[in-house]
Parts: sequence; C-alpha cells; structure tokens
Amino acid sequence: MATFITRLALAGTAAMCFAATAGEAEIKDLTAKWAKPGRIAFRADKNGDPVVQLAGKYGTAEIMTRGGKTLSWKPTGGEEVFFVPKEGADLDLDDLYGWLHGGCPIVWPWFGGAGMPQESWWGRTCREWGWSDRHAPNIHGFARSTLFTVEAAKVDGDKTSLVLSMTDSEQSREFVPYVFKLTLTVTLGETLAYSLVTENRGTEEFSLREGYHPYFLVSNCFHTWAQGFDGFHYSTNRRLEHDDNHVWQGDLPISPGCDIFDMKEPKSVTWLCDPGMKRKIRVASTGDRDVLTCCFWFDPSGRQENLPNAEVKRTVCIEPASYNRAAVVTVKPGESHVFTMDLAVEKL
Repeated sequence: MATFITRLALAGTAAMCFAATAGEAEIKDLTAKWAKPGRIAFRADKNGDPVVQLAGKYGTAEIMTRGGKTLSWKPTGGEEVFFVPKEGADLDLDDLYGWLHGGCPIVWPWFGGAGMPQESWWGRTCREWGWSDRHAPNIHGFARSTLFTVEAAKVDGDKTSLVLSMTDSEQSREFVPYVFKLTLTVTLGETLAYSLVTENRGTEEFSLREGYHPYFLVSNCFHTWAQGFDGFHYSTNRRLEHDDNHVWQGDLPISPGCDIFDMKEPKSVTWLCDPGMKRKIRVASTGDRDVLTCCFWFDPSGRQENLPNAEVKRTVCIEPASYNRAAVVTVKPGESHVFTMDLAVEKL
C-alpha cells in the first residue's frame, strides 16, 4: 500500500483523481443515503471503491462504481449470467488502463482501438521515459477506469435500479475535448436493463463510439451458437469493412475470433444458445448498429492478460456497439444520445 501511495504522489494530481478510492466513510454515506433493506446495499471492492448490490423478486445484481461494470447477475432460480475470472474482474489501481476480462463493462467514448486518440511520437516517448504523467489512451475508452458518482438508487415495485454518472474533467480532456455528462442506469427486474445516455453540454457537436461488452458465462464456448444474424452483412476481425459479398446465413457457430455484424437499423435482438447450461441469453439493444461476437483464442503463453487458458472456454461475448465508421454516433450541442441494452434468460 505504501508503494502504491508513493507512486500516486509521484504521478501527479491527474493520476490521483483517476485513482481516488471511496473508503469506508463514503460506503457509510452511500448506505445512509440510498440503502434499502433487502433491496439495495453497498460494499467496498478490493480497492475501496463502492460496489452496489441490487436485489428483488427477480434476482440479484452487483455493479461497480468504477467504470459502471456489472460484476454479477443471478436471476431467481437460475445460475450466474456473467463470467468472472477466478482472479476477479475489478481493476488493479496499479494499472488503471489494463483490461480485465469478465462481468459487463461499459465501453466509451471509443471502441477497441477504433476512434482512439493517437499519441505523437514525442508524447509517447515522454510518457515512456517518465518525463510526463500523461496517461496513454487505452483500449475501449476511459469510462471503464473512471469512478462514477452514485446519482440515485431506488426501488419501484419489483424493479430495483441504480443511476451512475460522470462528467467531463481535466483528466477526460487529456483525451477528448467534449463537454459532456454520461449517465448509466441499470435496472434489475424481469430483465437486466441498461441505459447509457451521452449528453452534449458544450457548444460544438462531437462524435464517439460506445458499446456494452458482456462476458457471458457458458458451459463450453465451442458447444454454443448465436441466433439473430441471418441475412446480415458481416466482417471478421481481419476484415473491418462490411460489403455485399459477406452475408451470414442461419445460426452462427461460436469459434475463436471476432465477427462484426451490421444490423442495418439501430435495433437488434440476438440470442446466445448454450445447451450445456440449458439456456439462451437474449440480447436486445437500441441506439447503435453493430453487434460483435467474440470468443478467445488459446494463447501459447497460457494466458490472455488476466484470463488463463483454462478459463477461456467458459465465456462468449456478444457486444452491441457502434464500431464501424457508419455506426459512429454524433451528438449535437444541447442534445443527448441514448444507447440501451436489455438482457433476459430463456430456457433452451
């Protein structure tokens, strides 16, 4: 811990803002303000950041305030929906920009490396040699490593919901000049419903990419398949442009790699079918045009970042996102863009 604190002090004010933890006092304050017995509770993760626990008639869920990542969703009478590695899925504050597989992270304001700000040679050199405390642009955007504010937590009949928000800051302007408010609402009911709202509070329009990146728990990824892509144009992770010569037909067998589907309209419904767990997970989304399906390769080193090969086969990602150029979102001054995802578990 002492090493970590020393490192933050040397890294400067910007790094300290990104890495600030909540601590016991904030957990107590959040509990006093928002907790509802049997429905809403708070705990600290390994870094001291708040994790919000939702419960109700239809199940339980846990959401991190760091990045708005969902750690768990267990429908009543059912099994866990999200995969989490044995090593956990919460960020290591010694490496805020490392990618930890598992749960359901939020991707914003770029997806993968698409739309990611490019560092100059001099800027990268200064950072790598320790002459600058500027952060490197990281895959999938900075929202996933930012500590969100709890704006509301409420109970409405059988539904339990959490509202998290973040706004532009000195740290966000290291990457993008947007004046914005980003609001994430997660509602636990018969389904697990997400709403991600980007509000332009500035005087100029801006463009972004975004996505939900759920890691679904499966019995064996190589025995699963996806439905809902029949007749849609697609590309693979080796071909990033859609064209009329690539149209998928029928069910999609899940295999290592990434397939990117142009869903044509800003609405889609797909299913991940898993005979081993005797269920299929319905993924419905509005507001963006692409859906990506991903399954990991076995890495010769035995690991993929924090994911050992032994765990690779236990997860499949189906990701609603704005990814290709045609799907980039533009938000005009004074306007908002809403991106939703609704998850449900059905019997197979």
